[in-house]
Amino acid sequence: MTTDTLRAVLRRGERVVEHDSGSRQVRVVRTGARRYLWCLSSEQGHLEGCPPGPLPEPMQAPAIVDGEAVYTAYGASSLASMLLDREHDSVAKAADTLAAVVPAVLALHRLPADSGLPPPGALRLLNWLVTPPVPGSALARLRETASGSWGITGMEELSGWCRQLLEPARPVGVHGEFSLANIVVGEGNEPAVLLARPVLHRAAAELDLGWLLGELTELEIVERDPVRRHAVRTLRSGVMRYGTAGLSTGLLAKAVVLRIAAHAGDFAAYVGWHPSLAGYVELIRRLAEAAVTDHPEGGSS
Repeated sequence: MTTDTLRAVLRRGERVVEHDSGSRQVRVVRTGARRYLWCLSSEQGHLEGCPPGPLPEPMQAPAIVDGEAVYTAYGASSLASMLLDREHDSVAKAADTLAAVVPAVLALHRLPADSGLPPPGALRLLNWLVTPPVPGSALARLRETASGSWGITGMEELSGWCRQLLEPARPVGVHGEFSLANIVVGEGNEPAVLLARPVLHRAAAELDLGWLLGELTELEIVERDPVRRHAVRTLRSGVMRYGTAGLSTGLLAKAVVLRIAAHAGDFAAYVGWHPSLAGYVELIRRLAEAAVTDHPEGGSS
């Protein structure tokens, strides 16, 4: 559809979801039976541009309409919201959705990455690890808490891991923001859609799968219901089984830690301070120590 057509459809459609996480705003507009337009905007904006050729299905680059990234999808729920919905058992649907989406990301890693941009989440993490944030801000408090727990050596270690992912010897094309929130679950038998930015990112191949595994690891750790915790562990094990062949297990373990640290930083930056962030700092310290112990070879890429 043209920009004018999309604009008209958005005006006529029924808004069914609206969500503001601080770092990005999402609204979902129903345009027909099992047909939706997902509209995303963020403080970082959206870079105009085109990926190098068609993206692997079901990955989709957006149209840019009035500053929003607009995608066509076949459902109104992300995989993140579906997994957090306690009204029904979503594990089987989640497993099928991940099995459909992960191969597209692996195929993306075969695209040229000469002109790709650094993934924004990892770059934001590196920035606050190496540069003190605005004094008095929640992010500054998080950095101070982290520095007290991890020490200078720990801060330098995590920033070094960031650079390993962002500046590898063999960069590939990556999604850069591979998360459950960017996976739209298809209603009924409709296909899932993976929302991507309009330009390709470049990094180590381990970043994408590590970012997803980090999110699943975090969900498993914070989940108190043992049945649901086991379900999330099963999803994570499935991704490890069919999505990580040929990748460095050491670098994947580092990416898992960095994804959780990035989430803590984004929460502080866009939502504010919460006492649970101190617990996250200790969790990240333990996971980082385990990554080093379990993978002494380092796992550079």
